[in-house]
Amino acid sequence: MTAIVTATTDSAAKAAAEMAATSDNQPQRLELTGMDRKPRFVAGRHHRRPARRTPRGQTRLTRGVGLPAWARTADAALRRIFRLPIHAPVACQICDHHPMLRSLEISAVLSGVEQTHRDRLFWERTIELTLDCFVCERVGRTTVLKWGAERAVCMSGRGEDHFTAARIAAFDVTSQDDRLTLKSVVDFWWAPFQDAKRGGQAMPLSSWVRLQYGCYCPHQETSSKGSIQTNVRRPSPVYCGECKTEMAIDAEAPSIRLLV
Repeated sequence: MTAIVTATTDSAAKAAAEMAATSDNQPQRLELTGMDRKPRFVAGRHHRRPARRTPRGQTRLTRGVGLPAWARTADAALRRIFRLPIHAPVACQICDHHPMLRSLEISAVLSGVEQTHRDRLFWERTIELTLDCFVCERVGRTTVLKWGAERAVCMSGRGEDHFTAARIAAFDVTSQDDRLTLKSVVDFWWAPFQDAKRGGQAMPLSSWVRLQYGCYCPHQETSSKGSIQTNVRRPSPVYCGECKTEMAIDAEAPSIRLLV
């Protein structure tokens, strides 16, 4: 009787050891077999998708997700200039050392607004600004921006105008007493480069701006437009284009300030 118990115990221990060895070497997975679809465990390897590793110091981003059209235009141009692979986001490889998205604040004031034209004088939602364009690799290019447009137009001067990544992010007009004030914010993508023709270095600044204003003449009952810009003598009067009445005074040059 003692021999039979010992043999049974040895067989159970041997079976348990074999099951442990199988479990260690080949992990078990659940599988449904037969018409009754009863679950049973079979030994086998787990089929896992290899984990994607991100290079050290970089951030995993998805290319094109959450970007407007003007930002995707900038993304494509930057990849061409810096010869970046398609799968690697530009923000991971350049922006760590060279912030790309820049913002300029533009302010302008018309003072001494005449009483009759006060309620009929307004700022047009169009801005002409000099920016260093990384698309054509030229510095000091006149860029035309319109409110609501996701892209701006870089004016080459030879009929080779092209889109660039810039837009008007904010456009705020304040009328107080005899002053008509404009504050606007322009967002644009910038990258360091050397001018393709003259060799100058690109800078994320602007030194010139032209702002347009409009007026509805109460005497002639027609509309007219005008503009002020950085490089003119001041103070200078602002006249109505129809009745030639002095509507306001351009006493202060528009200011351009780099925010980011």
